[in-house]
Amino acid sequence: MSEPRQAAGAALDLALRLHLGYFLAEVLTHPRDPRFAGKAIPVRNLLIVGGLSLLFPALHLVRRRWRRYPFWTDALWLSLFWLDMAGNSLDLYDRHRHFDLLPHFHGTGAGAIAMRRGFVLSRRRAFWLTNALHALLEAQELATDVLFGTHNVRGWWDTAGDLIAGLLGSGSYLWVGRTTWADRDYVLFHRIADLDSAAVRREIAARGLKPLIDFQNIDSEEGRQQFQARKGTRVPALWDGEGLVIGRPAVLARLGDLGT
Repeated sequence: MSEPRQAAGAALDLALRLHLGYFLAEVLTHPRDPRFAGKAIPVRNLLIVGGLSLLFPALHLVRRRWRRYPFWTDALWLSLFWLDMAGNSLDLYDRHRHFDLLPHFHGTGAGAIAMRRGFVLSRRRAFWLTNALHALLEAQELATDVLFGTHNVRGWWDTAGDLIAGLLGSGSYLWVGRTTWADRDYVLFHRIADLDSAAVRREIAARGLKPLIDFQNIDSEEGRQQFQARKGTRVPALWDGEGLVIGRPAVLARLGDLGT
């Protein structure tokens, strides 16, 4: 990733985090404001800012999958919380009857892409995982309305509309639009006894990238044919869907960019 694009991603990520902090301070200092009253928003915003928004920093700290922090993926993840919290801050949920369909559409879509990149999931698994989490969120809103007297849900049709918007959003984001790194066919060409190849294989396993990358031993018939078809000369070599990245240092550097 180029330095200007990395810097732009970092700036956007920071701006979103500052906005989330502002939204949290706003509800904590004005909990009885009509925009927030009866919706348990202070608790929800606390959980977002203190928990869910920290998913990618925690993932990067614990797993060290990326050579550089994935600012753009993190910004996409934060955008789903930003849109929801901005809707409450600007009173869009109460002023526009169907505004909530937009956060559910974008939120589930953005969440699906972020989960796919962060946890190296297939499109199908990212789709069903994100929508299962979305359904649990809807169930939680119904339960808190019944048990604690909040008023987040206006009726069965409200929940049904949210779930449908989530299905459409995640489907659109995952299957429509430009190809990203997660949609490419990665192949590692290697030899079992080659030390550089072994080091690359270990790094791929450590980063949790094995589900994304097909291993092809060039001493096997299939691996040799694929390697020759891509005009390979030496291993380790990583096919990234566009060309071969050759040599241990170059391959490790390319792995470090995945997910940014």
